Amino acid sequence: MRKQHFLTLAIVIFAAVILSSCSFHQKPAASLATVTATPIEENTAAASEAVTEELEPTIVKPEPTATPTTKPTVLPSPTITPIPTITNTPLPTPTNTPLPVILPEKSSITGERMPKGEPQDAWRGIPIPEEAITGQEKKTSWGERYYVFTIQSDVAALQELLTQSLIPLGWTSTEGGKGEEVALAFFTKGGKLLRFEFFIEDEDEDLLLVKIFKR
Repeated sequence: MRKQHFLTLAIVIFAAVILSSCSFHQKPAASLATVTATPIEENTAAASEAVTEELEPTIVKPEPTATPTTKPTVLPSPTITPIPTITNTPLPTPTNTPLPVILPEKSSITGERMPKGEPQDAWRGIPIPEEAITGQEKKTSWGERYYVFTIQSDVAALQELLTQSLIPLGWTSTEGGKGEEVALAFFTKGGKLLRFEFFIEDEDEDLLLVKIFKR
């Protein structure tokens, strides 16, 4: 019993020594751990924060895109083209221009040569129609002067034309006459006698040979 008691006591003492020794060694370790842990933890925390900052995605807010100002398109002013005024251009009045007549060498009625040359405007104060084709002053076999011209017209129309030109000059129309190939017209003025002789050379062509005698 005494041996067991002694052994038990020895074990208790040994355990107390061991515990005391462990307690002595643990205190500096804890202190060291406390001393060294602080900077490491601080460094670790800083590094962790740095890593966290690096790992955190930087959210870049997009800058608002400036909306381009649309300028109103200025349309060109419409060109007003004036409508041309329609003018009623009068059509030229058709004129019945007689075809040129080929004059024979001699009169088919009197047998004398047809007059040649340009007709005069007047002969001894007697107007010559401007429609005359040819004209010439001649003399009879007894020396009386007369004027002869050719014209394309009928007898009635020429007589009317001569009357309208002579009455204003003081001549008075008197009786005349007309046959198949010859017609006569007389005018008087202050005792003077004016005689026209119309020879129908070509009735189809209304070609006349006209002689004028003034006495």
